[in-house]
Amino acid sequence: AYLFMGGQGATLVSDGHSTLTMPDNCSNVPIEVMENRAPVVYEQKEFLPDSGGPGRFRGGLGQRVTARVLADWPILFVPSSLGRIMHPCVGIRGGGTGGRGRLFFPDMGEDLHPRKTVQVAPGTRITVHAPGGGGAGDPFERDPARVSRDVALGFVTPDAARRDYGVACDAAGNVDAAATQALRARQ
Repeated sequence: AYLFMGGQGATLVSDGHSTLTMPDNCSNVPIEVMENRAPVVYEQKEFLPDSGGPGRFRGGLGQRVTARVLADWPILFVPSSLGRIMHPCVGIRGGGTGGRGRLFFPDMGEDLHPRKTVQVAPGTRITVHAPGGGGAGDPFERDPARVSRDVALGFVTPDAARRDYGVACDAAGNVDAAATQALRARQ
């Protein structure tokens, strides 16, 4: 079994962990190990921006993983524990909902059912969007410096910083203090 972990929910005192399984806290399996054990090549594995639920403490980020079947024969893709595709993680005490998960064939634009086994043909690419965790507390109470850091690291987009946190900043995370004060005053 290969683990495509989603984000953990935030607590009332800290951000949620990104791409961490719950409740067993398994570590992330390196792509090289997975490629040596299955006839696939991983083309992409990265955090999903804006997938952590907004909050004073942000939910952990989900991830995007794309793999292509290398075998000369079809393989079975067996999803399990993917309930957060249909029901995203909710936030607590005013925190926002985490990003919803998704399973799909990117070349065909076709979504897969999160609980049905599917036969995947040779050369086919499949993408998993692991969901993000819910946020905790009012997002407009998140320290603008933390939002700035999230934007600079690519965890939160500038549009989401403005919309969800009331923080005006550019893609490098440089905060416009006057614009941020005006955005937060409108809440």
